[in-house]
Amino acid sequence: MHNFKTALAILYGKLPRIKLWDSHQDTATVFEYTDSYKPGYVYLQQSYVVSKNENGRYVVRSLRNNGMRASLLCNSPNILQEILKKHNIWRCCNEEKCNNLIAQAIGFSITTIDSHGPAESIRYSDRDFRSNFDYVLCMFCPIWPPQAADWPTRNRHHGWPDQPTINLVVSGACHVVGAVHPSCRDDHWESKYQWRLSFSRAEVILLNSWTPVQQIVYHMLRMILKLKVFSEINEKGNLKFSNYHLKTEMLWACEQNPSTFW
Repeated sequence: MHNFKTALAILYGKLPRIKLWDSHQDTATVFEYTDSYKPGYVYLQQSYVVSKNENGRYVVRSLRNNGMRASLLCNSPNILQEILKKHNIWRCCNEEKCNNLIAQAIGFSITTIDSHGPAESIRYSDRDFRSNFDYVLCMFCPIWPPQAADWPTRNRHHGWPDQPTINLVVSGACHVVGAVHPSCRDDHWESKYQWRLSFSRAEVILLNSWTPVQQIVYHMLRMILKLKVFSEINEKGNLKFSNYHLKTEMLWACEQNPSTFW
């Protein structure tokens, strides 16, 4: 996940306490999000710019695009980069050019081989080594979103996750990524402007809090499903089952069952 240090997203109308945002940048662009009719999916608009003053605190420099009507932000990474360039926030003139410069420096070649949802699959390779990874452009939300307001306080009868883990998850809040709800991918307008709240960092914290036995069970299930079940289900064309579904079910099962269950 590539997180812009010079941009953040907050709920519309909720000016954050900027001192809570840890950044060494002198200037930052703030985007506000509004809820869409799909749970977990939002719309973004550029709203104001904040600058660091002589006391090291961030103050609002311009409100609502200097009086101009704010327009919704397209979920294309290229559009976001262009906006940040205008405020001298996006330092690299071209993402592909930057990747090529990095590749030349370390002697690797970089190739985009696929894209799925908000992620691009990238391949680093040379004569002796090859590695694939997913690259996701994202924007940090420093405030826990109201769409997940019940998660920190809901009843957990088996004590997982414990309160320190919950506090750590909430303090990291979430991110916004350019992803469209599956039912809206054929809608010309929604497919252009929908963004998704991403809790990937929160999931990593939760997975790391599992017991060794739970982690072993999870990885065994991933191997079995990848080698056997996923291919058979997806070949039929009726369902698209992935590791995301397995991870979600596993997280829910850990919350709903005592540790002795595993």
